[in-house]
Amino acid sequence: MEIKSFDFPGIIEQLQGGKWEECDGPDSGVGLEYWYGEVGGTGLVNVNIDQDSISMTLLDAEEDVEPETILSGTFDELGQDEELGRFFSGGAPAPV
Repeated sequence: MEIKSFDFPGIIEQLQGGKWEECDGPDSGVGLEYWYGEVGGTGLVNVNIDQDSISMTLLDAEEDVEPETILSGTFDELGQDEELGRFFSGGAPAPV
């Protein structure tokens, strides 16, 4: 078993700029979802985790614009990415 941790706001800030914080959002019913809102703005990012894959989709809370996928891949792929790898960490749990 391996435990993984992720800095989702850090990833979003690296990709989009600005400051982001967790917020409420609709549930798609697929995978595990987190929502982040742009502090002082109208941007929303949906983080969807489905098995070993992660995707991040940018939406606008006020404008009717087409959602944009800003990140997509497996945790292993993204953990090895030069720019984003620092936001992913993992390892075996400590023995009890």
